[in-house]
Amino acid sequence: AAAIAMRRAFEIAPEEEEFATDLKRLLRRVPDEQAKVLLTEGAEGLLDFLEKERWDNAPEYMRPRPKYYYYFEWMKDRIHE
Repeated sequence: AAAIAMRRAFEIAPEEEEFATDLKRLLRRVPDEQAKVLLTEGAEGLLDFLEKERWDNAPEYMRPRPKYYYYFEWMKDRIHE
């Protein structure tokens, strides 16, 4: 959260040296893949990445599905039998 906030501050005022040094310091504590996304795509890009990663790693029953998804899957299995 701190790295995202610092990246947003750096995006607003990139001429501030303090923001750049604090961002570099905070990036040392962020995993490499997330740090790469934060530097290339910015704060919003990292938030999108984290949201996608969250749902990719969520258990099957928690993933968002269309209405009646499980019913349709069950009916397809019954029809194929």
